[in-house]
Amino acid sequence: MARDFSRYLDQSRLLSVSLVASLPVLALYEIGLLVTGSPVENHVSALVKRMLDILGGHAYLVLTALTGACFVVALIAKRRGPGRDFREYWVMMVEAGLYAAILGPAIHLIGIGLSAGPDASTFLHRTILYIGAGVWEELFFRLVLLGGFIFVTVKWMEGNPLVFSLLGLMLSSAAFSLIHHLGPLGEPFEARVFLFRFLAGAILGTLYLTRGLGICVYTHALYNVGLLLIRSAGG
Repeated sequence: MARDFSRYLDQSRLLSVSLVASLPVLALYEIGLLVTGSPVENHVSALVKRMLDILGGHAYLVLTALTGACFVVALIAKRRGPGRDFREYWVMMVEAGLYAAILGPAIHLIGIGLSAGPDASTFLHRTILYIGAGVWEELFFRLVLLGGFIFVTVKWMEGNPLVFSLLGLMLSSAAFSLIHHLGPLGEPFEARVFLFRFLAGAILGTLYLTRGLGICVYTHALYNVGLLLIRSAGG
């Protein structure tokens, strides 16, 4: 039992496992946007697309193809690696659900949520946006910003792992909080809200560093959907 648990902890932190685990969430978000037919989408995905528009009309298609290729490579690596039965994905969802259940009540008491971005017209569209926040924000802020910062400063420049991990955690958390206030659909800036989201970003960043990307994606997405259900039930 102890050996199986240790194996699960090691396997679930692998990037290949995390990417494969995150693929259904990303696919659900992108397909959901097509089904709803609304131009309103998550802050981060919209920002990435606007940045790519500067590079040309086919830039987003190229990014989509590259992203798909990365997930395919991760899937192949996963299938060739140990634990090919995919059972750990169900355990990862349960683990993330537990984290979301712990995070949810604490955040609900404070009265601030991890907003998915702009408001949507229907419950289905709001659900899609909240799911999209879970995958896009974790891919961008935790994998690209935090993971990339640590790779450059620690792996490449051989800096102090603890110092630069903490610095990367603070910078990525600040960026995560700030983006909710940017753009025409961003929320009005409030120091209290910014600080709270900074702390939430730090919690998710710590999860990324200790448990991997996949756990972060599902924790964020499940928390967001739970928050939506609570708000909808409350009228």
